[in-house]
Amino acid sequence: MKEAYDLFRVGVGRIADYAGIALLFWLGWQAFFGGTQPFESRAVWVGAVGLTASLSAPNPFRTVPRAVVAFVAFVLLIALIHSAGGGPGRPQFSGVFPYIAMLVFVTGCAFLLRTPARLAAFALAMTAATSVIAAQVFFDRAASGFVFVRAGSQSIPDIEQWGGLHQVGFLLVLGFGFPLAMTFAGPGWLNRAAGAVLAASLLIVAYLNESRSGLVTMLIMIGLAAALVTWNSIHRRWTIAAAATFAVGLAVTFQRWRPLIENIFGGGDWVNRVRIWRAASQIAIDHAWLGVGPGNYPLAMLDGGYHARMLSGVPTGAEQAHNLLIHMAAELGFVGGLLMLAVWCSVIHASWRVWRSGVYRALAFGLLLALSGAFIRLMADNFLDGLDTRGRSRIIVWLLLGAGSAMATIPRRENSR
Repeated sequence: MKEAYDLFRVGVGRIADYAGIALLFWLGWQAFFGGTQPFESRAVWVGAVGLTASLSAPNPFRTVPRAVVAFVAFVLLIALIHSAGGGPGRPQFSGVFPYIAMLVFVTGCAFLLRTPARLAAFALAMTAATSVIAAQVFFDRAASGFVFVRAGSQSIPDIEQWGGLHQVGFLLVLGFGFPLAMTFAGPGWLNRAAGAVLAASLLIVAYLNESRSGLVTMLIMIGLAAALVTWNSIHRRWTIAAAATFAVGLAVTFQRWRPLIENIFGGGDWVNRVRIWRAASQIAIDHAWLGVGPGNYPLAMLDGGYHARMLSGVPTGAEQAHNLLIHMAAELGFVGGLLMLAVWCSVIHASWRVWRSGVYRALAFGLLLALSGAFIRLMADNFLDGLDTRGRSRIIVWLLLGAGSAMATIPRRENSR
């Protein structure tokens, strides 16, 4: 009887594993190229299949991202406290669903992408999908004589569904890490040359699309990649000296050419963004322990009078804090903001550890750069609120978090051999 049960469990596990990986890539395709869909609901189903595969495996290699579990558990606790009347407002539990979906999807995704081959396929698919969108942006701009349309591309439906320049710029950032890693750490000069060409192409498209924040983030990623490679190859004191020299040179250049730089990268937009950060930070300070509740940021900003007092004349800022950590601190308190920071630090550190160990260097380096770039870009916009992209950015970021959680298992698997 036990043998029959074990055979049944193995069969269920294998079916769920293969079905889950197929559904995972299908959901990724939908997020990049599909129409308006309930992406979070589909992510829950995909994650549930992945969890079934992990629980049904004969020797389950379960990847539970503890930082994500702790963060979502805290979100549920805050929601319960607010619903019981212990905080400002009575949030709807619909504001909690995206976090539960994130937990289920990231945990299931971490198991489904648990092997280097699957992670490599994910990196290749991510790069290919980003390149297709970038090509569409380029040809759309070329067809219009490279005239910038602030509302985003209207002639190509797949780009129009992304919602405009900021969302497309964020997508370019998410896909930039892997070709950049191939440029610096790829095997052989041919792979490095191909990575350099693709990375340069994405930079050009970001410029043509006038995705200023995305372009700045991509330039920072290049500096980060160069610094990490230098740190890993020569004496660290020389790396620190080079980084300090670069920082001083950057500061001097900014002061010398400040008007031109602000004109290129939109000085007025950044001034407004700083004002939004201050207003959102004030919400976090006023509700330091419990926040205003999951999903209650717009309500607090408008009904609490923060927008009227601190953002007069600023057209945005009521819907999101334009900074992921500040947004989380406003909704969940400072502890919630720190737990969100821990989520990102855990996956970035996991990729860093694998890269430093010398195994799967290009793959780990690409994921390290992609996660770092996503985190840096989220400090200037909270794309995870899903207001502009109908959840597309959210799903792709969750995919990266799942891949980072899967990467965390590689050292343990290598040591167990």
